[in-house]
Amino acid sequence: VGRNIPTGDALLSSLPKDLDSSVLGGQLVAIGRLWPGSGRMMRSYRIRVRVPRIDSKTTSAESDNSRPNIAPNSLPFTVELACKAFIVRSEEGETPLRMALTEGDAELKRLRSLLSDPAVHPHVLSYARWVVGQSSSPNSPSPTNTPVARPIYLLRQHAHASLSDRLMSRPFLTLIEKNWITYQLLKAVQSLHDAEVCHGHLTTENVLLTSWNWVLITDVGCQHYKPVVLPDDDPREWIHWFEGRGGEDARRENLGGHHRGNGEKKCCLAPERFYTPGFESGDTEGGEENDGRATAPKPSKLTPSMDVFSLGCILIELFLNGERALDLGDLMEYRRQGGDGSTQPQSLKQKLDKIESSKMRAACRHMLSLDPSSRLSPIEYLERLSSSSTKKKSGSAGGDESKNEKLTQQQSSTSAPVPPCFKSSLYPFMLRIRAQILSPEARLALVALNYGDILKATVGVNDEWGIAYFSRVLGPTLCRLENPLAGANSSKTGPVTRAVSERNQNDLSKLSLDELLHETEDLLRRLDSGMLVSNIENPPDKTDVALPKPLAVFDQFPQLSPGANWLSQPSPTQSSIIILLQVVFSSVGHVHRASSKFVALKMMHRIALFSSDEIRLQRIVPFVTSLLHDSEPIVRASGISVLSSVISLVSTFPPSDSQIFPRYVFKKVAHLITDASLIVRVAFAQNIAVLAETAQRFLDVGHSVSLYDAVAGRRSCDGNIRDNKAGTAAIFSEEAALLLGKQSSAADDIPVSSSNIDSSDAAATTIKSSYDSDLAVLHEVVFRWVVHITTDTSDHSSQSKQALLRGLP
Repeated sequence: VGRNIPTGDALLSSLPKDLDSSVLGGQLVAIGRLWPGSGRMMRSYRIRVRVPRIDSKTTSAESDNSRPNIAPNSLPFTVELACKAFIVRSEEGETPLRMALTEGDAELKRLRSLLSDPAVHPHVLSYARWVVGQSSSPNSPSPTNTPVARPIYLLRQHAHASLSDRLMSRPFLTLIEKNWITYQLLKAVQSLHDAEVCHGHLTTENVLLTSWNWVLITDVGCQHYKPVVLPDDDPREWIHWFEGRGGEDARRENLGGHHRGNGEKKCCLAPERFYTPGFESGDTEGGEENDGRATAPKPSKLTPSMDVFSLGCILIELFLNGERALDLGDLMEYRRQGGDGSTQPQSLKQKLDKIESSKMRAACRHMLSLDPSSRLSPIEYLERLSSSSTKKKSGSAGGDESKNEKLTQQQSSTSAPVPPCFKSSLYPFMLRIRAQILSPEARLALVALNYGDILKATVGVNDEWGIAYFSRVLGPTLCRLENPLAGANSSKTGPVTRAVSERNQNDLSKLSLDELLHETEDLLRRLDSGMLVSNIENPPDKTDVALPKPLAVFDQFPQLSPGANWLSQPSPTQSSIIILLQVVFSSVGHVHRASSKFVALKMMHRIALFSSDEIRLQRIVPFVTSLLHDSEPIVRASGISVLSSVISLVSTFPPSDSQIFPRYVFKKVAHLITDASLIVRVAFAQNIAVLAETAQRFLDVGHSVSLYDAVAGRRSCDGNIRDNKAGTAAIFSEEAALLLGKQSSAADDIPVSSSNIDSSDAAATTIKSSYDSDLAVLHEVVFRWVVHITTDTSDHSSQSKQALLRGLP
């Protein structure tokens, strides 16, 4: 790089000059670095632009050539954009550089027109605009023999997080969420290949995730400026275009939070993209020094099999929680081995063995095949990861069997990583959210509308009570609008849904937009007031499910029976309900109406009844707790009711969560006892008994486990002591067995030393003392709440006292 060529730091200084208000359409407010980048000379930035609001009424009346009018009495709003910046240089002057920029501009326009439709390519986030910066030699117009370079800025919408960021963020992805991301990745790459587009550099950094875990692939088009093949004896080009940025630079600039520190060593390129200089034309001179590296010609363009190899590296990193699959050294060693690729590097074998699912492990191993012709297409891998893969393999053609023999042998008959509910219900539902730009309130309404169908497809439960509840929340307007889509499935829905569907067989063309908006606004006003009554004119027969009472803050859903906690070890299909729950979480943070948050809390409450304890404790409880500080009293009151109900459903939890009440829950709800709103104080008083009972149960279980581990040690489930051998002492002492309420059958046969008895007594005394102190803390907190309520002499204090008495068991 010459002295007059802009360096990487010069990109940041030249960005405000090149991206002025005429280019961005607004004022540039802030610039932040996104880590890691791609290559030494490529940077990713997050920029904030203050954009004026447009008066849509005056704009629609104007011609297309006129500038839109800015609304006179509206404040500007800020939008976030992502900017990929890199340098394009030429050693032969300005003319070749202009030709290269013209070709790149034509390619970016082609990709934007081809991939910008979310209905056709829902997983691609293409660049919306690009800008070529000023030349590095503005005062040297010599066309030849003068090194010249220009920065290019590619602009697109900013996403919630990259897959690399999400793997290191809490709450960590569950196994079913990783399978859901895998399902989308395979469909996304297949969508690109169907459009005859190859990405060229798939990594976890350019795979983006929305807040509701929808996969978006970006940086499509950057491959036009990058080389297709690289020399294997000189890493400078790989460092320049593909090596991730990080390490010392990130720590020195204090830009942490987006980089793990080892991303610069990761290499996701296919091995056929590297060549050995002198052997790229198939020359076999050199004997053993060739190592079989010239068996294939040097590729001249990107191929789909290259993306499949990169996809395999991404999947390994996904299931290993951010641990990279290969670095450049591992890839060079793998490539030098040659052959059919059956002998993979030892480090790669160890990482593949960490993947739990045998089918997913076999698919990742097959994607990393050294021979590009042996790799399958993404859709073929998706078929083999689905539940119908076993049946399809038996009926495949003979040629296909010989090609995929290794993959078939590696896959077992265990449960498929991709459950059928992904294709049947969840993906069409999520695709509708992606294709239709819906507001957060509309997304919640869509979740409520499809609640019954998705719950039936995932958990396998027909929740007629919940369907009836959310049908009343939606009202007749939305049910009437969705009737053409739901009419065909009316026989599979509950009786309340069928009644609404049969009543609303009207011609939608008779309804104007103003009438629909007026009816919707009226529905929301009644919902805000908590006085919504049923609008069903012809209710079902008495034999059908009973409709809930008019909506109120303290509506209680019918709880499951005590023995109905059948999701302690859910199947992959049953665990998929978390995908729907994530849509609710991502929407609640952006809604403006208190009624929408109220319905979302009820939705979390209902989904929690059919979720696992892990989802209840790790996802629902923290999110509901965050809503206890909402500005609307109805949200805070409903939040404490939902929190106490959900956490009381938890029956199994890790030992680390045994202190969740004194360290987390009680601290988060303590401010509600002095809340300014009466409805919040009444709701809190009504749930004190449930919180206290659940807190003591958590304490009892946690200390029982501690007592078992510290005093009794590890023993078999049947309570029998390990059979004695010569010189072997008993695992349990008689005193430890009595503490656990069990009989030690081998205590009389195996001598127990006095030191073991003393240590057991000491451990039991320590745990008992700790239990007494923890129980005293719980008693003190609850006692302080009860005293505050019972001694309150302010106006309307009697309602809180009555609620406290009603909540007692």
